[in-house]
Amino acid sequence: MRALFADARELDAPRLRRDKPDYLARFRDAGFYLLDASDEPMSESITAAGKRRRVRESLGDLLPKARQLSGPETRIVLISRSVFDVCHAPLMSEGLNVINTKMIDFPSSGRQEHFARKLRAALHVSDTHLQSTIRGIQASLDDFGAGEAKKRRRERWVVEHFLSGLGLTFKPAEIEQPHEDPPDVRFHGAAFEVKEIQPPGRRRGDEYRQQLERATRAISSDQLLEQFTPQSLPIAEAFRLIMEQTQELAARKYVTATDRGRLDLLFYLNLGLAEAWDIEDGVRPDLVPLAIEGWRSVSFLHGSRTAFVMHASDSAPAFLRSNQGQLNGSASSK
Repeated sequence: MRALFADARELDAPRLRRDKPDYLARFRDAGFYLLDASDEPMSESITAAGKRRRVRESLGDLLPKARQLSGPETRIVLISRSVFDVCHAPLMSEGLNVINTKMIDFPSSGRQEHFARKLRAALHVSDTHLQSTIRGIQASLDDFGAGEAKKRRRERWVVEHFLSGLGLTFKPAEIEQPHEDPPDVRFHGAAFEVKEIQPPGRRRGDEYRQQLERATRAISSDQLLEQFTPQSLPIAEAFRLIMEQTQELAARKYVTATDRGRLDLLFYLNLGLAEAWDIEDGVRPDLVPLAIEGWRSVSFLHGSRTAFVMHASDSAPAFLRSNQGQLNGSASSK
């Protein structure tokens, strides 16, 4: 139980014994089944050779039980040296899915930590979806780290997904990232300055670290499933968030009309699934203030697919002007 359930590791032996029925129920509900290789108990004085002989003698009963309890997706773990040495080849020859390729220690006589480490590793490696999830979280944690190179990579990602959301096809070489700033990214005459909007106080690094800890402690990908009720973000709220930012940028950073007139602002609305799943079209506020502020264009990407050009002046690139006012890639548009 300590190997499989993180909260059990915090309990001493008396408490764990007291809570044994609850943990056995969790063990069962998680899809586990414990099967003795030999129904006949082994004495403490039995030798290693004696254990292997006893297990070998029990194969005639063990194999039918394993076949009866196993389906094509059932994962079988062999625990202890004698059980692994004797049972691995016969079970594999029966077409059963034995997932450990090496012996996993029996959890006694100081081998508990070895057992836990090897068992968790075997369960992780055999669950390809769980492994893929862990790799994805690790990549996200790396992408959102500090450093100019990672910042530039994030800015390029936003532009690529925005263009794809507009339905444009392009080659990677068409997206340029000049060394001077602004702009962050150039594409076919557009000078994108990429800005991100996220909830106040949100710390993505901490979020990804928590997700990674949870994933690495999981014993199957099913344990990562959470109940989720999609919440759509009204387009008026998206406009409000962005227009607050354009006002601040005009007052603080891009203070001249010349600065604003040569930039294409691109906002990445990264509010998290708890805040917004999609953009819901509806009543749209007046966008005249964007024109008055003098921006060449103002657009946003929400999630990884919803692209919207809010404002495009006459001097903006044609692909932005032609998409102005169109909600692209959102399942909630109406």
